This record gives sequence, structure tokens and C-alpha cells, in this order.
Amino acid sequence: MPLARTLLAWQDGASCFICHGLGNGTQRTSIPRPATVCMTSEERHKARYLRRTQKRLEKRKKRFDAIGGLEGAFTYHDMFKDGKDCCNGVRWKHSVQNFELHLFSATATARAKVLAGRWEPQPYTKFTICERGKTRDIEAPKIRDRQVQKGITRRILLPLYTPCMIYNNGASLKGKGFKFSQERLKHELRQHYKKYGTDGKVMLLDFSKFFPTASHEIVRQNHRRVMFDEDIIRLCDTTLRSSGMPLGVELSQAEMIYYPWALDCWLKCQCGYKGMGHYMDDYYILLPTGEMPDGIFEKAKSIGLTVNKSKTVLKPLSKPFRFCKIRYSLGKRVKTIGSREAYQRAKRKINLFVKTKSPDWAESLNATISYFNNYNDSLRKKRLFDRMAKEGICTMFVSGDSVETQSAGM
Repeated sequence: MPLARTLLAWQDGASCFICHGLGNGTQRTSIPRPATVCMTSEERHKARYLRRTQKRLEKRKKRFDAIGGLEGAFTYHDMFKDGKDCCNGVRWKHSVQNFELHLFSATATARAKVLAGRWEPQPYTKFTICERGKTRDIEAPKIRDRQVQKGITRRILLPLYTPCMIYNNGASLKGKGFKFSQERLKHELRQHYKKYGTDGKVMLLDFSKFFPTASHEIVRQNHRRVMFDEDIIRLCDTTLRSSGMPLGVELSQAEMIYYPWALDCWLKCQCGYKGMGHYMDDYYILLPTGEMPDGIFEKAKSIGLTVNKSKTVLKPLSKPFRFCKIRYSLGKRVKTIGSREAYQRAKRKINLFVKTKSPDWAESLNATISYFNNYNDSLRKKRLFDRMAKEGICTMFVSGDSVETQSAGM
């Protein structure tokens, strides 16, 4: 006959009884009952928080162990490939040609220095560029340092940083460029419209001098949060040179997309704003109640970020607004209009082709027109077609989203 068991326990009793039977006889065994642990609501929340914190720590350690230390992150094969990739697009430079010519020995030398803890980056080359009317100070590393920095970015920083970031964090990530951020904002607007219609507001948040004012101390804290080997921590800390994070360095991009993780988690988890995301330092936050989050400026300041109050605005969702120079209109459909600057550049390009009679005009003009195919911008596209027809550049045939060009007297 199978063994039958029942468990009887009383909340206020000092012991519990296990009754078990075999055949016609039964036995009852009394065992001491552990004392009931009484916890307040606050203590339960704290215990739950500690359990979750410990679980997250174990996950971060597991991801770090998958790197394999310095030996695993800086194999000769990987570093050689990094060196080849660093030469792409700049092979016209004499220093790059010389580096690639001696890439076998240079890779072995750089790897030996990294594993021995003797690698030190050389001073950056500083220059200024004017990009679309905005002056930027660029600090470019030497080609030999770029090889090591690319390895740090690809096999240390990004594998450790990416799982800790929110999904709507775009820029400088594979598959998460400007198009990704644009589509995510359109998705969030559609979800907002299903629940609230055009009620509420959108907060457009921007930070002043995002890269130059980054705190090295906070970057070092981020290293120690996801790294658990002193050699790797020392290597990543070595890359912090001048004040802030220099523009023009691939490693800086990886550091800065993770830099505001505390602000992202605070907005997403503690404040409960589901419709939020950012493209580097340009934030959008959908506010169903239309009220700005309390303490957001103080939270940003605590991680070394200064809010640019002149560019930080609240816009009603019933009216169009601009995010990253793209105009969004919320309704049954989310409509987008391309930037004014892109339209002006397209007109200048048409004028240039008229003057130079460039042989590759068709391919370049199709690329220009395809930009406007991504938006609900048929009026500007029609104006460009009319302008090209007026200048006698080409005859345009439009069918749906496809654009065909034929030469007309060129």
C-alpha cells in the first residue's frame, strides 16, 4: 500500500505534526516548528531589494567572466583585425600606410604592452571643425592607440554596458542609429494616442556640453560597477586623459551612451514613464498628465550633467514638435517631416550639379531624394522635382516610393 502523508501546522502552535500511515497502523511524530519571523512592510521591501541587487550583481559578474580577462579580450587575431579596421577610410594618410605596412609587428608589440600593463595612450591631436554651422573641438588619437581602444570598445565596454541600458537608448550602437530612435519615438506616440489621444505633453530635454563636461570620477565608478578585474579596470581608466570625454574617439562614444544609465533607470522604473528614450543626449519624455518630473534637474546634476534650460521645453502633443530636427505630428497617424537643413542642402547640390556637370549626378540625386521618402514630405520632394526639371538636369518619373531618373542633355 502506498505511503500516505499529511502535514498539519498551526500558526500559533510551537510544533507541527507529521502523520504517516502504512497498512492499518498510523504514527504521529511531533517536530519542533521554527519560530515565525515577523517583518514589517519596509523590511520586506528592503529584503526584496537586496535579493534583486544580488541577482543583478551575479549577472554582471557572469557577463564579465565571459570576456575571459585580458588574454581573452586581446587575442592576436582580434587585435590584428582591429588594426585593419582602423585603417578603413584613412589609408590616404602616410602614418596609416606606415602602420598597416608594419601591422604584424605593431600588433604583437601593442598586445605585449597591454598584457603587461604598460600600455599608455599618446597625446591626442587637437583641431577644430565647423559642422553645419556648429564649431566642435576634436581630439583624434594616434592610429596605434586606436587599435587598442577599438578592442576595449568592442570586447569590453559594449558587451558589459549594453545589457544595462534601456532599450530606447540609441546612437553609436549596432542596429540602433538615428532611424531606430525615430521609429521608437513614432511607436511610443502611437501607444500614447491609443490611451490618451492628443492629451498630455512631451518634454524635450537636452544637456549642455554633454561630452566636455563628463565627470571622470563617474566614468571610473561605471567601470567598477561592471568590471571585476583590477587589470582591466586599470586599462580602461588609463584611457581617461583630458577633461571630459573627447569628441572623435570611438571609446568616448561607448562611455557616453552608458553614462546616463542612472537617469534612464530613474525615469523609466521609479518615475514610471514608459514613453521615454534618447538619442545620445537628446531626450524625449511623454507626459500623460503634462507635468514635468519632479527632481529631474537635481537627478541629472547628481551624475555630472547640466540641463540646457534654453533647449529643454514642454510641448503639447496636440501641436507639432521637433526632435533631432525632425517634425512630428500626433494624430490617427504619426506624421514626420524632414529637416529644413536637408532640403537646403538638396537645393545646393542641384545647383552644384548644374555648374559642374558631374557624371555621377544620377546616383547622388537619387540618394538625396530617397531621404525625403522616409518622411511624409511630398511637398518638398515635389519642389525638388520641379527645380530639377527647371534646370534641365533630368526628367523625373515617380511611381509610389520609387524614383527613376533619365539624363536630359548631360
